[in-house]
Amino acid sequence: MEKWIRPIVELGGYKEYDRYFRRNLKDLVTPIGMYTHLRAVQRDPSMGGRHGNATNNWLYAFSVDVLKARASKSQAFGYSKLGALVKENKDKINAWLASQSLQPLS
Repeated sequence: MEKWIRPIVELGGYKEYDRYFRRNLKDLVTPIGMYTHLRAVQRDPSMGGRHGNATNNWLYAFSVDVLKARASKSQAFGYSKLGALVKENKDKINAWLASQSLQPLS
């Protein structure tokens, strides 16, 4: 097993999350697709009971862990920079979300 995958395998629910991630990868690599799937998991983390007793947005955590593992990073992933970029571009992001008939950032 490649060492970058080990932290992901150790996540609870890995097999179910991995199946979902692989099955929806075409959607997840697009902004609208990722947003749509994240919102669906936010509304129902268990996805109708298919993902056990999940109570958080496991798709977000799983996606970030995939990126971190692939980059061989476990910390300092740049969340503060990402947050600053989102805050700085909130109007542009909300305009894009509105153009896609999606809810704006609060």
